[in-house]
Amino acid sequence: MGSLKRFVMVVFSITSLLFIIGAIVGYVGATNYTIHLVAFSVAGLLLTLASLARVTITPEGATERLGEVSVQGTWIWTSLSLVYITMSPASIYGTHPWALAILEVVGFVMLAFGAYTLFRIKRDTGVYLSI
Repeated sequence: MGSLKRFVMVVFSITSLLFIIGAIVGYVGATNYTIHLVAFSVAGLLLTLASLARVTITPEGATERLGEVSVQGTWIWTSLSLVYITMSPASIYGTHPWALAILEVVGFVMLAFGAYTLFRIKRDTGVYLSI
């Protein structure tokens, strides 16, 4: 297994764990409309797992294809990480301060991790960072 493929699989696995943490904290820490935070977390988890499956079945020599699949998956979860940054502080959700802090950290970690992953994929494969 190539180092880029292994890197992307590890990144998508860590991202899946972060979405699970976000779903649990969103469910426990928000008093109103918890379904929104949980639904976005579950959607991000399912899409990340689907991208992980696509990366896993990509043939070894298909570097460009691996790059395209990885960029698509990374854009999805990087975009959904903004949910934690923008939605959780909104007063309509009534998020407890401890949950807000956790969700903000998860969101910013995913955003930074996503930017790094995109630039690493660009450097290693040469694919464009647009979907």
